[in-house]
Amino acid sequence: MASGFEDPTDVVITNNRANRTWEALLDDELVGVVVYENVSATRLALTHAAIEEHHRKHGIGTKLISTMLDDIREKHQTVTVWCTAVVDFLEKHPEYRDLVDPTDPGRAPVAEWEGLTK
Repeated sequence: MASGFEDPTDVVITNNRANRTWEALLDDELVGVVVYENVSATRLALTHAAIEEHHRKHGIGTKLISTMLDDIREKHQTVTVWCTAVVDFLEKHPEYRDLVDPTDPGRAPVAEWEGLTK
């Protein structure tokens, strides 16, 4: 195994509601975060995402965002996406695009995506 490599299955993803962050923890160290705002009971605004530089390119961001979006789906919520990292994720993972609020998508190019599905 290369130095600095971690298996994303070793990463624990939690929703820190007090801080309004989804967090990726590796050996109890915070290695990634998605910051959100509660817009309403049914919608979150995703404002920022970051992975510690030496932990990038190992699947942690993908696990963090997909786990967060799976939880949002289970709660029947939608998202407004202001974070470009989440927009990039949605570009690669169209199965999550239905979670973007069509009336307030933020930076998510919903009209462009709709053109791809027609």
